[in-house]
Amino acid sequence: MTLILSTATPIINNKLLITNPLFFPAKSLNPINKLSKFSTSLHVSTPLTPPSFTTTPKEEENEETSSSSTKFSWRDNWYPVSLIEDLDTKLPTPFQLLNREIVLWKDRVSGDWVAFDDKCPHRLAPLSEGRIDEDGNLQCSYHGWSFSKGGSCVKIPQANSDGPEARAVNSPRACVTKFPTLVSQGLLFVWPDENGWEKASATKPPMLPEDFDSPEFSTVTIQRDLFYGYDTLMENVSDPSHIDFAHHKVTGRRDRAKPLPFKLESSGALGFAGSNDGNPRITAEFIAPCYYINKIEIDTKLPIFGEQKWAIWICSFNIPMAPGKTRSIVCSARNFFQFTMPGPAWWQVFPRWQEHWTSNKVYDGDMIVLQGQEKTFLSKSLETSADVNEQYSKITFTPTQADRFVLAFRNWLRRHGNNQPEWFGVANQQQLLPSTTFTKRQMLDRFEQHTLKCSSCKGAYGAFQTLQKVLLGATVIFAATAGIPSDLKLRLVLSGLALASAALAYAVHELEKNFVYVDYICTESFVCTGNGSIVLKIGLVKDERYAMEDEGGSDVLDNSFKQMTIGKPPRDPLGMRHCVSSNRLVDGSESDSEIEFRGLKSPSDGKHFLPIFRSGSWSEIGPKSYMEDEHICVDNLHKHLGAFADFPSPGAFYGVFDGHNGSDAALFTQKHILKFIVEDSHFSTNVKKAIKSGFIKADHAFADACSLDNSSGTTVLTALIFGRNMVVANAGDCRAVLGKRGRAVELSKDHKPNCTSEKLRIERLGGIIYDGYLNGQLSVARALGDWHIKGSKASICPLSAEPELKETYLTEEDEFLILACDGLWDVMSSQCAVTIVRKELMLHNDPQRCSKELVREALKRNSCDNLTAVVICFSPDPPPKIEIPKTRWRRSVSADGINYLKGFLDNA
Repeated sequence: MTLILSTATPIINNKLLITNPLFFPAKSLNPINKLSKFSTSLHVSTPLTPPSFTTTPKEEENEETSSSSTKFSWRDNWYPVSLIEDLDTKLPTPFQLLNREIVLWKDRVSGDWVAFDDKCPHRLAPLSEGRIDEDGNLQCSYHGWSFSKGGSCVKIPQANSDGPEARAVNSPRACVTKFPTLVSQGLLFVWPDENGWEKASATKPPMLPEDFDSPEFSTVTIQRDLFYGYDTLMENVSDPSHIDFAHHKVTGRRDRAKPLPFKLESSGALGFAGSNDGNPRITAEFIAPCYYINKIEIDTKLPIFGEQKWAIWICSFNIPMAPGKTRSIVCSARNFFQFTMPGPAWWQVFPRWQEHWTSNKVYDGDMIVLQGQEKTFLSKSLETSADVNEQYSKITFTPTQADRFVLAFRNWLRRHGNNQPEWFGVANQQQLLPSTTFTKRQMLDRFEQHTLKCSSCKGAYGAFQTLQKVLLGATVIFAATAGIPSDLKLRLVLSGLALASAALAYAVHELEKNFVYVDYICTESFVCTGNGSIVLKIGLVKDERYAMEDEGGSDVLDNSFKQMTIGKPPRDPLGMRHCVSSNRLVDGSESDSEIEFRGLKSPSDGKHFLPIFRSGSWSEIGPKSYMEDEHICVDNLHKHLGAFADFPSPGAFYGVFDGHNGSDAALFTQKHILKFIVEDSHFSTNVKKAIKSGFIKADHAFADACSLDNSSGTTVLTALIFGRNMVVANAGDCRAVLGKRGRAVELSKDHKPNCTSEKLRIERLGGIIYDGYLNGQLSVARALGDWHIKGSKASICPLSAEPELKETYLTEEDEFLILACDGLWDVMSSQCAVTIVRKELMLHNDPQRCSKELVREALKRNSCDNLTAVVICFSPDPPPKIEIPKTRWRRSVSADGINYLKGFLDNA
């Protein structure tokens, strides 16, 4: 089994990835590599003897599995709280352990690490905000009380030198609570029970394998605080099968996913162990409560070195800090390719902080997915008033052996761990999960979670900032002096140096982001830029080329296009002259591939095609007395949103908003709809959910906007595009039409009340349809706003703001997209609009001129509504001319005719 957290493991589905050194984020573990033996110091009365790595599975099973109800004591254990090399020896460090606030600090005289309860006995101020004073004691920053390493108070500045106040310093009430501590193998351990000194002295701490002390192995360390629960993290590290998908092209690849036949060899109150067969051999062991060990052994043969036995250790400590907050400490070691790892040798050139960039990318790959999973688990628990572990097998489906260790951990937590850690002072930990409230930016905040707690990254970040300031200063100096010399060559040199230093300053600024925040989006593919940020495609469903979702989420294929026609109020037949009938779009003469879009073409088809977006729009008030339509065109999302988020390139967003009962709803939605979609928590993992959620949030926000007329309403049609993936969302009777080599392909369905599916939905929710109008008031079945019809947010109304989505994978045959309000489609068919646009593009190649021509043509046909049209082209070139193959005329000549012809020619 492989562990994905922080150390990017090189084993993917029993295959070894060795070509990229970044697969092994590493740092020489100084306290290990510089000592011939592990240094183990226990600050209690009895020293410890370092134990061996593995417990005997059979003995554990015999002792602990005799009773499945044997309970595990969470508070009677050693917990590693930090890597020693990442602790600040000059300042106190706060930490949470089992929801208990503690403070860690180092005594200058003895060199011992001390753990106190993080509150001063005086007025309960946090001691972690204090300092280590001149005498080496921990001093409270509030009133200056000082405490020795034993926990006794040694100074009260406000006390008189004689009398009762002088004796207060010796009072037991003036002492601070102290916890047992232990330093072992570069880790600081704390025993969380202040009354457990005797047990602590008799209990062995978890130990790293002996190979960590071997000169044949190079070692790796990293730690990061994660804002999801202990059980969520433990489940994640117990699961090797997610690597190929959650960390695609980071430490895994989707095409390498395969069955993982793991076997559970032992289990009990102290943990479990298991392994697989074959090469590589992966063994895993969970030592309760937080220690997870993986060993990967690979038998290989190299051309020069012959047969080799490679070994990789990945040891993960997952410390429960508080409900919804866990610290991950990972120590890894391997005995091959040490030159790609940082270390003390002259040939080990990679710094630790650079390797942490890759490790943090692995953490980020799980972060948002696990946040969403934890939210769902919490929701299920609240619905049933039962713990997740009690109903885990009911709410999840785990049929494969790849989930064997996940189930083993959940079973251990249910049978022996009381379903959750034994928190201090928490009645209901389910209500306190940060993952339910944190934004994506907070979840992926590397600076707070790692950089400030890592000595290497914190130092490198400061060095990068200093270097950036130096380069900016050099830029100013070179630029200022470039005009002084009279020699042209010297001026050119100074100007070049100014440009070079400015470019370097920008590059350093971009690299700094790896210490602070780098967005991570689960994708089909991604590209790591020079600064480590990810340029990629948003994760969209690719299994079907066109997948329209109805109200219940099912695909509508065969009947959707018919409903587009028969579900609408009749169009003016005179207004549709010179147009191809829209019925032709669903006529049986068209091929299945053209109309029903049953499958997606192979990715190799048009694989070099990447759309380039350019758009044009045009609006006319028409015969109405005021304008209620709005629209938005964003050809470059990255440029439009600036530093708000990193988006794939190319990316674009378009929309039309057909208002009624005033323009307030249309204008409000036009201004805010993109923001609601992008800021939704599902945006990074499920764009379709984010779009639906964005529509609903915009609708509710409009209801809350007191300064606006919330009786105003609007239909909404949007198109969100990333690369070749396009999602069209429609709520109302605007329409999106794709021009595909001259053919019209409708990508949205008009939501009219007498449309079959809408009629059933309306009647199911208690609405009525009168003369084609919803409740006799509105000619559309879906719209944002119209709160005079919807009533309150809590009420159920047949007028829905939820959009219907259609997903499209663009190819070279897709030339342009038309988005237009119903004023256009009332007098024009989809095919007619495509024909007009294509003709104009071939003549002038100007999408704005095409939009204007569509609107003007609709006015000629006596449209009685506001008119808005947006044309989006996917290529900088005009559409090619469609060549109609010439018909080959075939004739047959009889034998008598041939003879007659021969005779005629001979006599001629």
